[in-house]
Amino acid sequence: MSEPTWPSAAEMRWRNRQVLAERLHWPAGALEHCEEIERQYPDWSISWSDACAWAKQEAGYFATHRQRRVWDGGGWPNLQVSGATPYQLVAAIEAVPPEEEYGPLSPLI
Repeated sequence: MSEPTWPSAAEMRWRNRQVLAERLHWPAGALEHCEEIERQYPDWSISWSDACAWAKQEAGYFATHRQRRVWDGGGWPNLQVSGATPYQLVAAIEAVPPEEEYGPLSPLI
């Protein structure tokens, strides 16, 4: 009998996002938009989130770079951009300067 194999990290991320979308009642089309954008920008993890008053966050799409970090005054969290619509998120991703310009540790954008 062969050993069971685990899904790849990428497969787990995609499945986890599907579970989140279902359980958190993402709006129609949000999951598909996230998956499409992540296929175009594989270095970014794409998600949707509802508004959150305590975090001062509007509902919309978020992209977190898997490698790049930014100085936020207290640490080096992963670089994150957002947009209210999928098109605004793509524009925000494309507006990030290339890594060659700043290196993996970027100033706050």
